[in-house]
Amino acid sequence: MTNKAWVIVDSQKIGARNQCLGLAAALGLEAVLKLVDVKPIFRYLPSVIWPRCMGVLTPMTCQSFDDHDLPSVFIASGRRALIPAIVLKRQYPSIPLILLQKPSIFKKVPDVIILPEHDNYEGKNVLTMIGNPHLVNAVTVQAVLDQFGNLKKMAAGKKVVTLLLGGPNKAFDFPIDNMADMIKRLLDELEQNIDIVYLVTLSRRTPKAIQNLLFKINHPRMYVWDNTGSNPYLAFLGLADMFVITADSVAMTSEAASMGKPIHLINLPGKSKKFERFHAMLKSHGISRDLALPLETWSCNPLRETERISKEIQKYLSLK
Repeated sequence: MTNKAWVIVDSQKIGARNQCLGLAAALGLEAVLKLVDVKPIFRYLPSVIWPRCMGVLTPMTCQSFDDHDLPSVFIASGRRALIPAIVLKRQYPSIPLILLQKPSIFKKVPDVIILPEHDNYEGKNVLTMIGNPHLVNAVTVQAVLDQFGNLKKMAAGKKVVTLLLGGPNKAFDFPIDNMADMIKRLLDELEQNIDIVYLVTLSRRTPKAIQNLLFKINHPRMYVWDNTGSNPYLAFLGLADMFVITADSVAMTSEAASMGKPIHLINLPGKSKKFERFHAMLKSHGISRDLALPLETWSCNPLRETERISKEIQKYLSLK
C-alpha cells in the first residue's frame, strides 16, 4: 500500500472534492482523485439500485488492484460517490473508509463518518467538527501570496476587508435590492475611511445583477475579482484583517474562520436550524458577529478544525 488517499467524489462537486482534499492533506497523505461519473440515464435513480459494473460507475469499482497501487485510506463524499466507496471498502476491508457526509444507507460500513457538529447526527463511528474540512492553512495561503504582488501593494499599510459573497440556496434568499443597499453602505464606509481596502470575490451562486453591480464599481481601494486570470481567493484570505461574509455558505465561513480574523456576518432572509447552529458556534468562539457599520475589529483565535479532526481520526483508527 502507498502513503496515499483515494479521494472518491462526484466529478461535478467541487466543494466536496476540496473538503476531501483538505482532509487528506491534514492527514499527511497524497491525494489521488478518483472521480465518479454516472451515465445520464442513472443520475436520477437512487444510487443503491445502480448496477456495479456495466459502465454505470467509474471503472475503478469493477476491477482489482495490485497491493502497491492501493491507498492507505479511502476518503469519499457525495451521494454519487457513496456506492463506489462502499464497493471498494467491501473489496478491500482492511483499508479504512472515511466518509464526509450523512449516510442514508450503509451507515455501519464506513470506518469513520465526519460531519459538521451542526448536523446533530450521532453514531458510534461518527466524529464531528465545527464547519467543514478545507484546504486553507498558513502554508497554502503563503504559497500563493507572492503571485499577487498587485494585491500586496494595494493592501500595504491599509486595513484589508475581504468580502465573500455567496448567493441563494435552499435555506436563504438573496434579495437584489437588499444586497444592493448593503453594497452602497459598504461603499459609503470605504469613502469615509481612507485607511481601508476592499477585496471582493463572488461565488457561482451570486446573482448576475449583483455581479454586474460590483463589476461596474471603479474605486482605487476596491478590487473585485472578475473571474479572469488566476483565482486570488487564497490571497484574499491571507491579506484580510477582517471579513464580511454572507450567511449562506458554511464552506467560505469555515475557511475564513481558520485565519484568526474577525468575521462580520451578513444575515439573509430565510431559515435553517443547521445554519443557525453553525453561526451560533462561531459567535460563541468570538469569531463572528452580525454585520454592523462602521466596521469594528476584535481579537479572535483561528479555528483549526481540519487539523484537529485529522488527529481525532488518526487516534480513532488506531484504537479500532
